[in-house]
Amino acid sequence: MNRLDDKIAHALSEDERRLIEQMPDYKNIFTLMAGSFRSKMRPFLILGLILGTLVSAFCVYAIVQIFQAETTKLQILWSLAATASFVWVGLAKVWMWMQLERQAVLMELKRSELRILSHLEQMRSDRAD
Repeated sequence: MNRLDDKIAHALSEDERRLIEQMPDYKNIFTLMAGSFRSKMRPFLILGLILGTLVSAFCVYAIVQIFQAETTKLQILWSLAATASFVWVGLAKVWMWMQLERQAVLMELKRSELRILSHLEQMRSDRAD
């Protein structure tokens, strides 16, 4: 910890310190993912993971079918299906990363609010003295 962190930790009251200590550190992707499954978006995340798995399996199946197709028309159709499913999986992953980033930003906002409130309380107590 640097000096600024020490000053912030010293300025916080005991309750606020406990709240910040309970907030997980978001240095690790697994912590972020576990936290996202505890949010209001849980059903959508589960649905996204299930659909992502199914579409990934379909993408692999479509790629295999490209090489087994007997006509050029079927090869083109299977290629389009594989490309579309590959793009869908990519977009689903981008959506998931955006959810993780949203969760991290919200947590940082909560931490900032606690720090601002503690600073305001300290300023009030300094004026009262």
